[in-house]
Amino acid sequence: MKKKISTLITILISLTILYSIIWFASSELVFSKYITDDFEKTPVSGFTSRIKEVDGYILTVKKPDYGSFTGNLSISGQHSNISMLIWPSFFKDSKYHIIIEDGEETFQMDVDESFSPLENNPANEQVIKKYAAELHKQREILQETWGLFEG
Repeated sequence: MKKKISTLITILISLTILYSIIWFASSELVFSKYITDDFEKTPVSGFTSRIKEVDGYILTVKKPDYGSFTGNLSISGQHSNISMLIWPSFFKDSKYHIIIEDGEETFQMDVDESFSPLENNPANEQVIKKYAAELHKQREILQETWGLFEG
């Protein structure tokens, strides 16, 4: 009986160590390439988040918390009503999400890398056209900083 318990504990500890190694390696492989020396640690989030200011925009790299495989990149303007979240992935395409505050209304939508809404919604398409210049500026900063977009 003691041998079975000892074996079970050893297996559980080994699986926990293996999971931790896989988590660490995958978060480092996906997110380390986005963090350069000019990114600073955020005082609130400790080692998992880094920030950088570029031309009045705040860029953030949020590594996954322990046990999670989901982190993100973000950009938001200090004087802008538009924010964007990017979920990079090691195995599949990145996902993009835009948040636009337009007066009293807030629009949130998943978009492709050219910022076209993934859902056919005329209101989303209209607000993207309205803020096309600001979205283009954010896309340029994302490209210059992280090289996220092809072409």
